[in-house]
Amino acid sequence: MLQSENKKIKERFEAYQHLWQERYYSEEYNSITFQFRQDDCVSLCQKYLPVKSRILDLGCGSGHASLILAQLGYNVVGIDFCESMIKQAQHNAEIKNLQNTCTFKQADFAKDYQTLGTYDGLIALGFIEYFNDPVTVLQNMHSLLTDQGIVI
Repeated sequence: MLQSENKKIKERFEAYQHLWQERYYSEEYNSITFQFRQDDCVSLCQKYLPVKSRILDLGCGSGHASLILAQLGYNVVGIDFCESMIKQAQHNAEIKNLQNTCTFKQADFAKDYQTLGTYDGLIALGFIEYFNDPVTVLQNMHSLLTDQGIVI
């Protein structure tokens, strides 16, 4: 995490959690670019990962990509360092009755990555740019992959 900005970033995401939830349903241009990015990520998962694969969604926010993947038959774990984002993601999973295939937990990747287990795929949408050392983040991400695992 951008150590010098960690608290400020977390406070901003906590304060604007409701806007991130709405962003995936809006018709505004900015929102549509987030939706395109998410759709591309889901398409790549479908192309390269068989159904029932384990996927870790890093910086999952309110869980939109995770939930779409779970609806398609993947087993997804979403993590985010913002408690309000995780609460919203859990609520969204309950509404869609996906708690068995899509779980969310609050975690700080920089501190907790070694406790996350292994996955067939990782998705990191709007995630890496929040770290001072992206090379280390990528190395740590790689350590979570199975032998044939991929990162999107």
